[in-house]
Amino acid sequence: MGKDKYVFSSSYKELIYDYIDYRKKLYSIHNTHCYLIALDRYICQNPLKDNELSKEYIEQWLIKRENESNSTLYQRAIMIKDFAIYLNRHGVKAHIISMRNYKYIQEFIPHIYTHEEIKEIFKSLNRTINNKLIPYKKEMYNLLLILIYCCGLRISEALHIKWENINIENQYIKILKSKNHMNRIVAINQFICNKILSYQSLFIYRNPEDLIFPNRYKKAISNQIIETNFQKIIKNSNLNQNNRYRIHDFRHTFAVNNLRKCFLDKEDINVKLPILMTYMGHQHISSTEYYLHFIADMYPEFIKECEYYFSNIIPTMEELKHE
Repeated sequence: MGKDKYVFSSSYKELIYDYIDYRKKLYSIHNTHCYLIALDRYICQNPLKDNELSKEYIEQWLIKRENESNSTLYQRAIMIKDFAIYLNRHGVKAHIISMRNYKYIQEFIPHIYTHEEIKEIFKSLNRTINNKLIPYKKEMYNLLLILIYCCGLRISEALHIKWENINIENQYIKILKSKNHMNRIVAINQFICNKILSYQSLFIYRNPEDLIFPNRYKKAISNQIIETNFQKIIKNSNLNQNNRYRIHDFRHTFAVNNLRKCFLDKEDINVKLPILMTYMGHQHISSTEYYLHFIADMYPEFIKECEYYFSNIIPTMEELKHE
């Protein structure tokens, strides 16, 4: 399958083709093929000793290039480590690097909410939001936060849901023209269906094409207004005011909670990640894999299991000792 699209010429070309096919069976390879092309060219220009990807050889290839970003170097390191793991599992000796020297760099670290924090936010919402200017504003914010938290929606996705996009009978919501111009179906459970029906009962008249969260002019509310009101809720809560809280972190929390449950229930992470990717509307699996960092940081008891499936992303126990 990979041979039709990508051309490799090094002594490792057949192994690279096989690896691409293996990755495609799990999920999209995203930019992996770009780094494999670069590796293939490097092997052509710098022949392997004993045809082996040794520690010295890989470290030489991973020397940071001129004008190369830390993010790109990190992605190259991920690729070569995962490729080496694949080779070893298939009887080909290759050095598996430590990711300690190739750390993921994130400018902003999302806040992963605890159950207690979520409860406190909803309590504060009921104290803070009123219906003076917009009818049912309190009920609207309640349902809005529930959808974002329970379904992992982006704020803009939730704000553009119309009544005709909701199917209570079959328990799903259509998310149309979201980020990356992707449409998707989001399954909802009975709890959310009941919340929607309760909210729906407040409206005497509504058109199917009406937004379920309209402003006073029946247009979509801006993200900025929602975030401003959310900060009022936070300020009026008993949460630690030194922390930075955002609504969008509800989405991050949804992803982390689902992966945590996956490990607790001993589910196959290779099956779970593509499902979660589709549900959340990620364009590439790497966006979903990102949340495995939080599993490693928050739930160290799962790291050993993470190592087996995604040791290319999550630090090993030995690596953590040196950080």
